[in-house]
Amino acid sequence: MSSIMNCESGSQTAIDRSALLSAVEATLEIQTPQQFLLWTQNELQPLLPHKVLACGIGQVYQGGVRLQKLLCHNFPWRYLDEIRRPDGYVLSPVMANWCREQKPQLFESTSCSAAQDSLPGGMDFHEWLSIFNKYQLRNVAAHGMRDLDSLVTSYFSFSCIPEPLGRHHARSLEILMPHMHVTLKRVLEKIEPFNNTDRLIGAHLSPREREILRWIRKGKTNGEIARILSLSEYTVKNQVRALLVKLRASNRAEAVFKAIELRLD
Repeated sequence: MSSIMNCESGSQTAIDRSALLSAVEATLEIQTPQQFLLWTQNELQPLLPHKVLACGIGQVYQGGVRLQKLLCHNFPWRYLDEIRRPDGYVLSPVMANWCREQKPQLFESTSCSAAQDSLPGGMDFHEWLSIFNKYQLRNVAAHGMRDLDSLVTSYFSFSCIPEPLGRHHARSLEILMPHMHVTLKRVLEKIEPFNNTDRLIGAHLSPREREILRWIRKGKTNGEIARILSLSEYTVKNQVRALLVKLRASNRAEAVFKAIELRLD
């Protein structure tokens, strides 16, 4: 497959070294998925502004990536569903190039028009691009890191970046990746891997529980959800407790992971 993913603009904006040091130091204090997401929305934004994030841990094979654990912010999870093959592997042209090159990938949907070969599993570039554009992701700055002693890898995909992609985005990813890799592995360590045999548990959620789960995925607290749905905070707390039990999740973050894997609305 021809490599067109490094579609950089001529931008050579310098990296803010003070912001870089602050971001790296802040990763040392991150212990939970929620803290990691807060870090991406605060310390990371001056270096890599974005509106959409998907990152996770998985195993890389020639046929694609099998995701084991996933963490998202504003990510259209149905996009992931559409590019996932029947065998469970996920592969996009951006991800395929990263698997081959192991370096940052910058992609602008409006500036890359060269033809691509088909991906493993039959999906061609234009089919993937149609799905990508449907969810209005606009662009991608992606990178990851592979453990030296195993097939386990982290992968980070930032989208809806409100500026032309350039060398400074790739450089920021190169510098930050070892820290993000270690931090993501640490915060996801206690989260159970996806289990496809659990898909039927989503059918047991009531309409109200599904509605509350949607607001949890948007980062709302029990109090905020109560105000949105005109319920008491006590009622929302009980509903959250019930859906955690039904999803076999130990906390809200794990419930979000389960909802993504189970393709729940």
